[in-house]
Amino acid sequence: ALQYSKEGGTISFLGWQDLEYICFAVLDEGRGFSGEELKHATKEFYRANPNRNAVEHFGLGLSIAKNIAKLHGGDLQLANTKKGAMVTLRLSRIEK
Repeated sequence: ALQYSKEGGTISFLGWQDLEYICFAVLDEGRGFSGEELKHATKEFYRANPNRNAVEHFGLGLSIAKNIAKLHGGDLQLANTKKGAMVTLRLSRIEK
């Protein structure tokens, strides 16, 4: 979120729960996800811009988060808002 937010923009971290899930969301005020990014950003080693300096990131963060969510009976959701991008991590409250 820090890399994609506009300078001076706000990054929000939200948490809530319902009967099935504990949820965490990160929202930024950046450009949002492109259609291609919405489809592929959770794949291991995916980088929207392969020309970016590899030291900045390796394309693993969203993939790791998705795998953690799956291990806990949940999922990772990517979306765009009116102001930018939103990533939501849902973890199951129900033991399976």
